[in-house]
Amino acid sequence: MRDNAEMFSLLHRAGQMADEIFSVYVAELTPRQYLVLSAIAELGDGVNQRAISAHTGIDRSTVSEVLRRLMKRGYVLRPRSVEDARNYSIRLTSSGREMLAAAKQVARMAATAFFNTLPGEHRVPLISALEALTSANVHQMQEAA
Repeated sequence: MRDNAEMFSLLHRAGQMADEIFSVYVAELTPRQYLVLSAIAELGDGVNQRAISAHTGIDRSTVSEVLRRLMKRGYVLRPRSVEDARNYSIRLTSSGREMLAAAKQVARMAATAFFNTLPGEHRVPLISALEALTSANVHQMQEAA
């Protein structure tokens, strides 16, 4: 059995490999850009950076940088919120919606390529374990905050 430090290293390396495979399939977006676009689409126009951060697990400063890059590419708009000038009211542009729709299909192929390297009998338990681990740690982090 591996110790916890080795487990962190394995999780980190698996994440790096998943990002590399994603980048081969979805050359137009980074994995984080894809996650942010997906979060805006799921949460709805007018969402703020805090909600995107909570939904994706990406820290707020990184979300801000990702949004800045997506704005430059014309995929999102980020005007100040009418209700609270300290916040932004983020929404997808039509180009952003088109990019996300195209990227979703290719991202599925990237995920299939990544997970198909694992024998079928190991795939479902791994995904279940990752979901449980993520959920438990999100809950623990929320309690600590």
